[in-house]
Amino acid sequence: MRQDAYDHDDLDEEEYDDDEEYDEEDRDGEDEDREEDEEEDEDEQGGDEHDPSGLQALLRRLGGGLEDMIPAAGQTRGRLKEILGGLRADGDDTRQIMALNELCELLVISSEESLITLSVDAFVPVLVNLMQMEHNPDCMLLAARALTSMADILPNSRGAIVHYGALPAFCSRLLTIEYIDLAEQSLQALEKLSQDHGSSCLREGAMMACLSYLDFFSLGMQRVALQTAANVCRQLPASDCWDQLSDAVPVLTNLLMHDDARLVESACTCLTLIAANLSSQPQQLQALCSHGLIPNATRLISPSGSATAAPVGASTYHGLIRLIGTCCKGSADVAEQLLRNGLPGTLK
Repeated sequence: MRQDAYDHDDLDEEEYDDDEEYDEEDRDGEDEDREEDEEEDEDEQGGDEHDPSGLQALLRRLGGGLEDMIPAAGQTRGRLKEILGGLRADGDDTRQIMALNELCELLVISSEESLITLSVDAFVPVLVNLMQMEHNPDCMLLAARALTSMADILPNSRGAIVHYGALPAFCSRLLTIEYIDLAEQSLQALEKLSQDHGSSCLREGAMMACLSYLDFFSLGMQRVALQTAANVCRQLPASDCWDQLSDAVPVLTNLLMHDDARLVESACTCLTLIAANLSSQPQQLQALCSHGLIPNATRLISPSGSATAAPVGASTYHGLIRLIGTCCKGSADVAEQLLRNGLPGTLK
């Protein structure tokens, strides 16, 4: 019995040894699994010597996941690659026109989600260059249309469009109108870009680009031009920007007498915001009023004058009162002019 018990103890020791070997094997396996997990984590987080930030690996993983979640994105990716190749076919106008047409059609039928694989840093510089192909008006028009659609569908692309120099290209098409279709397309593009980048538009001369040849456009496009100007004025910098605004003031002042209420409203918005920006600069406020601003504004709020001018809504009416108040408060000469124009009687 003792021997049997001893043998049994030996068996227990052998089983323990086996358990130890098994545990060691498990630990080895776990170590290997841990190393593999760490390698995967490095791919996701750390990258390698060629990609120290791990950004490329992360984007690859995200791209694959997005294509799984949004199948249309994967289908669009290959098509965009082919289009980009066509756009870069310098010297082959026919291929570039075909690529531009395809891109415009794709943008029109796409959503922001389906275009998540579109690289604006790849497309925008090429499109801006194509906008300057003076020998090919069709190419310039299609490139402008593609940029406009991109700014509309992908709001986050607007920064890249401004960064790669599209603003001067659009403004030049409005300051020298050779092709009315291209000018209208440029006007629509500026309206989109001015929503987020009004200060940049002002620096590049977009105010006068929109207002210089206003009469050349249809009423609908005139409204787009004034909306662009209003977007710019909503983002006026705190620093002195009178030099960039002075040429637009006479045009805006005259528009207060336009027979279209929407144009009058936009012009009033522009002038009110400009006056607020200049409120601490009496000389510039006086210059603002030197083109007939006070008589025109007074006529709009006067019961007798409203019969000959476009009817204005409550917001425009209050804006005109605020405009007159700002000008009067900031300049004694303007206040005197208001008295001569019978403002107290009008306000009664």
